[in-house]
Amino acid sequence: IIKALQANPDDKVQLQKLKGSLSGITDPGAKCRYGVIYCLGMLSLNEMKEGLTVRSQIARAYPGNPLLSELSDQGICDACGDCSATGKCEAGCKACKASGTCASCGGSGVGKGKGFDGKELRCAACGGSGKCAICSGTGKVNQACKKCSGSGYLLSKEKCMEAYHRLLK
Repeated sequence: IIKALQANPDDKVQLQKLKGSLSGITDPGAKCRYGVIYCLGMLSLNEMKEGLTVRSQIARAYPGNPLLSELSDQGICDACGDCSATGKCEAGCKACKASGTCASCGGSGVGKGKGFDGKELRCAACGGSGKCAICSGTGKVNQACKKCSGSGYLLSKEKCMEAYHRLLK
C-alpha cells in the first residue's frame, strides 16, 4: 500500500486500504506511523473532517509519540493573520454600542432615584464610573476569531502535503 501511495499519493482507494489495514498492525510504532500517513493524506486531499477526526484519535491513542509533531498545529497549520495567532479579535462592545459609556446612566455615573439621605445614588451598573462595565470603558471586547474559530491557526494544505510526502519516503 505504501509503495502504491509513493507512486500515486493522491490515490484515495489506497488511502482507504491503508486505513483498513491499521487494525491488523500490532506494532504500536508502525500503527502510529501509518495512521499519521493516512491522516496527512486525507488532509492533503481536502478530506478535512476525516483527517481532523483521525488526528485527534491518533493524539489520544499515542501520547508522547514523536510522530505526533507531524500533526501539531505548528506542523500542519499556518498562523492566522486575522488574529496574529492569538485566537482572539477585538470587536465593538455590544453593551455600550462601542461607545465605552455606561448604557444605564449614559455616562453620568448617577443612578435612578435618591437615597434615604436625599442624595443621588451611584449607578448600579457602572458603580458610578460612567464607564461600561463590560468593556471597562474601552468600547471594545475580545472575542474568538471568526476566521480560525479561536484556535489561532489555519490548516495549511501545503504543509499537510509536505509532511505527507516526507513520511511516504
